[in-house]
Amino acid sequence: MTDSEHGNSKVRIDKWLWAARFFKTRSLAKTAIEGGKVLLAGQKVKVSREVAPGDMLRIRQGWDEREVKVIATSEQRRAAPIAQSLYEETEASIERRNRAAEARQAQADLQQARLDRGQAVLAGEVAEIAIQSPMMQFAREEKRKATKQRVETERMAKQAETAPMGKAKRYVRAAQAPFQGCQRVMSDLAKARSAEDIRAVCNSKRVP
Repeated sequence: MTDSEHGNSKVRIDKWLWAARFFKTRSLAKTAIEGGKVLLAGQKVKVSREVAPGDMLRIRQGWDEREVKVIATSEQRRAAPIAQSLYEETEASIERRNRAAEARQAQADLQQARLDRGQAVLAGEVAEIAIQSPMMQFAREEKRKATKQRVETERMAKQAETAPMGKAKRYVRAAQAPFQGCQRVMSDLAKARSAEDIRAVCNSKRVP
C-alpha cells in the first residue's frame, strides 16, 4: 500500500473526509468545509487545504461534533474498519458527544411525557362529551317537540279563524291537549260563538 493510499503523505481535506467515511461523497464534504462545519486547528479552511498525520480536526455532523486527530492519510475509500484507522477521536470529544446524546434523550422523554399527558387530557374530554351527548340529544329532542307543538297550535289557530263553528271548536279542543297550563285561554276559545270571537281570542296577548 502506497503512502497516497494509507500513510504519511498530505491529502486534500475533502478527499480525506470522504476516505475516512465522515461523508458519503466528496461533494458533501466540500459543502461541509465551505459551510464552516470542518475546522483545522480551530480555523476554517479551504477545500484545497491538505491534511497530514498529527493534524487536529473538528467535524460537525448534525447533532454530533467530533474532535479527531489524523493518524494516517488516504485518497481511497475503503471498508469502515480501515477508514476508522485513519483517525482517533479524543476522549473529551467522546465525553461531550455522550453528554449531548443523554441531554437529547432526556428532552425527548420530557416531550413524550407532555404528549402522553396531553393525550390523557384529550381522552378525558372525549369521554366527558360522550357522557353529555345523550343529555344534549334529549335536550334537542325536547326543543324539537316544543317547536313542533307551537307550529301546530299556530296552524290550528289560523284554521279556526276561517272554519265553520263546528270545526273551529274541534280545533280548539285539539289545541288544548299539549297546553294544559293555558286553561283560561282555552276556556275563552271554547265559549266563542263566532269566527270573530275566535279571532279576537287568538290575537289576544294571553295566547302563548
